[in-house]
Amino acid sequence: MAEAPTPKRSKEEQADGEGQEEIKLPVPDFDPETYMADEIEKAQLAVLNTGYGILLAGVAAVVDAFTGNHMHGWYTLLIGVAGLRWVYRLGGVGSHEWGAKEWVAAYFTLFFSFLAFWYMFSNPPF
Repeated sequence: MAEAPTPKRSKEEQADGEGQEEIKLPVPDFDPETYMADEIEKAQLAVLNTGYGILLAGVAAVVDAFTGNHMHGWYTLLIGVAGLRWVYRLGGVGSHEWGAKEWVAAYFTLFFSFLAFWYMFSNPPF
């Protein structure tokens, strides 16, 4: 019996050991200017949240020292969160087009920076 002739393979198929064709995926569009602008805004937001958290923690520690009631520190945080939108406007962060995910991340960062610094400011020797 005669063997069936082998079909000719392209150069790409010859380079591949298994004989499978290489799949070409479309390259996504990438705009480096938009990417850099987004990253700069995220860094600005992180610095602004941390600084604002430190400021609120300092105010809460002073209020705690004078009143002796820790609940007033939590009230300071709530008042600070209520004013967060205006702090972002003063800081130049465009928060008007954010969704729920971005706001939750901002609150999360603010809360934990506040909590860490409030604890440090409320305990001696700091």
